[in-house]
Amino acid sequence: MKRLLVISVLCCCTASSLTFFAGSVGARRQVNDQSTGPNVNLKASGGFIQLNEAEMKFKKWPDLIRELNGKAGMDTFIIQGLFYHNGDVARSHIALKKGSININDPQYDPSMVVADDDPTNAILTYADQSYKNQDPADDIKVHIGLWMDEMPYGTVIGEPLKLEAYLKGVADKMAKVADLAWNLYHQHPSFRGWYLPHEFWNFPYGDHSQASQAKGDMFKKFLRDIMAVCKTLNKKTEAGGRMPDRPVSISVYFNPWLYMEYAGPDPTEELYKTILANSGLDTLIVQDSVGTRCLWNEKLDNQRLENKRVNEMRPLVPRFMKAFSDAASAASDRNHRINLWDDVELFEVIPDSGGCRGDQPYNDSAPLRPTAIERLQWQFNLTLDPSTDQRAVPFDAFVMFDLFHYLNTIVPEGYGTATGNTQALRTKLLNDYVQQISKPARLPKERRVRGAK
Repeated sequence: MKRLLVISVLCCCTASSLTFFAGSVGARRQVNDQSTGPNVNLKASGGFIQLNEAEMKFKKWPDLIRELNGKAGMDTFIIQGLFYHNGDVARSHIALKKGSININDPQYDPSMVVADDDPTNAILTYADQSYKNQDPADDIKVHIGLWMDEMPYGTVIGEPLKLEAYLKGVADKMAKVADLAWNLYHQHPSFRGWYLPHEFWNFPYGDHSQASQAKGDMFKKFLRDIMAVCKTLNKKTEAGGRMPDRPVSISVYFNPWLYMEYAGPDPTEELYKTILANSGLDTLIVQDSVGTRCLWNEKLDNQRLENKRVNEMRPLVPRFMKAFSDAASAASDRNHRINLWDDVELFEVIPDSGGCRGDQPYNDSAPLRPTAIERLQWQFNLTLDPSTDQRAVPFDAFVMFDLFHYLNTIVPEGYGTATGNTQALRTKLLNDYVQQISKPARLPKERRVRGAK
């Protein structure tokens, strides 16, 4: 995810009510501050866990998953990526107790043995316990992200041949990491999905030029090639019998500040109808882009930009979401439907830290902290039509980015969190979320071995 790095809020807060603005400009609905509105299931199914160097030293993964599952009722956890590459920076997020990984050629070798405290292995091992229960509704599902590559903007808008070579290189890495992940983790019943962490966005390809059409076809081929690798691995015989096919997901995001004739919601919908058609993709995850693109109440460079954010940028967010939704719907048929998940960003830029600058504001490399519950409530309701209380975008599930850094009481300072991102803030957001959005928390059930009388 572009989280330099998983829906904005305009709210007037009083002691008794919040005023939310959703859908078109000026559309308003009043909700009580203890309610999130009728006919809306706001509960998140789970969310992302982002790994970096500091996070690899964290050891309390069972405690983290236990809290998020038991207290917040989450059952789906997405490891963002086993590898990360950005320019000259490349790193692995796999810990081995035997063997080694070549970061430039991440192929599996039979000598490799994953370490007990490898983050992905630790999460899977804890989640496996839920499969001893007779009730499949209690299953904890872990989706494993592969090779994450920060795609250079210049490559996206540059010469088609350079983009083609770049995508081929990333696809090769992604295929090797998929095979590596299968060999290291397939024995875990909680390994239930693949995540492709190479994020797509509202590419400026709506000018109908030959070059833009060729680039759109390249992204389509890239997606289909990786899908084929994962689907082939799903067919391999596994110890104890073949497990259910692991669905494949990918994230998309959008920059509403880039709204122009060739990168707005309408050309984005048309582009993704082409990219998604016959791709075999199982789940499209739409990031709301609110924290990344400073769409809340962050201080921008001038009043003109702040007025533009209110009057032009925020109304574009649900339009972009609907564009991706309509594209996924058009690419689905009676034999295969693309599921749609809403990725709610949990973070905001710490004030006066250097982020949210320029004519296309974004968090850049500024330090981040958990957002406020008022913004989070609005994000869940972003695509709600205030006149009918019906959703304009039929999301199948909500997930959040990310759970490790912004929504728990377990992770102390010093594991990749900014100085202003305190454990107290993370604890407050979790408690507010449980009390005001996901309540009531799921009660624990008596655990029984499946098949036992």
